[in-house]
This record gives sequence, C-alpha cells and structure tokens, in this order.
Amino acid sequence: MNSYQLGGLVDYLFEITYFFGVKLISMRIMVIEDNPVISWMLKNQLEILGAVDIRIYEDFFSAFVDLESYIPDLIITNLQALDGWIDSFDFNLLQKKSRYLLVITGLANSDLHPVVIDDSGAATGILYKPFSSPQLCRALQEIDFI
Repeated sequence: MNSYQLGGLVDYLFEITYFFGVKLISMRIMVIEDNPVISWMLKNQLEILGAVDIRIYEDFFSAFVDLESYIPDLIITNLQALDGWIDSFDFNLLQKKSRYLLVITGLANSDLHPVVIDDSGAATGILYKPFSSPQLCRALQEIDFI
C-alpha cells in the first residue's frame, strides 16, 4: 500500500468513524462467528466505528446462554457456525432478542436458510463472505439505526 492509498484509507476511516461513531458508541453488539480472523476483523472494525460493548461468541449455544442476561442492540451472526446450521427456532430467538440482525454467509452459499429471507424480513441485512471493511460499513449503513 503506497502513501496515497494509505491517505485515502485514513480519510475513509475518519469519515466512517465520524458518521457511525455516535450511533454505535452506546450500542451492545453480539458477534457470533466461528472464524477467529473474521471475528477479529469485525471487532476491530466495530471499534473503529465507535462501538465499545462488543461480545464475541464462537457458537450459537454460548450466545444463547448469554441472551438471558445480555440483550444486544445488534447481532452479527455467521449463518453456519461450528455447531451447524442455525434453525428456524434459533433464528427467531435471535430476532426476538435484538432489534437488528446482520447475517453473514459464504459467497458460495447461494441457498440461504429460508427463514433468513422470508417475507417477514427476519434478517435486517445480509453480508456475503468474503467481505472487506467498506462492505461491512455499507451493510451497517443500510440498517435503519444508522
């Protein structure tokens, strides 16, 4: 990356942080992702955007246990975590426990779980892997709270 590209990235991050910072700073965010690299990227990007209360889980079971005491404003979840495909019951539980839900799924996975794309609009947004920081920001930007 040359200095011109780095300068553009810094400008971009400043604009995004200015735009999102106030919105995300007071939000509770739950991330369910089994890939540690993607979890790290999500956490770092959300922190750049001003989020401070971020909890990361590798599987749905751990997240569901915490949902009894921790009610997030936003859940970002991998559709297929280590414990297998999320089912309709699990997905509806996530939807009821949070105001906003961003689902991450593999690019090759063109057949999304039916409950994700049903007419009720269960998922607030869908983000396809592989994705970049700007794509994550755009997906967050499309959510109503922004």
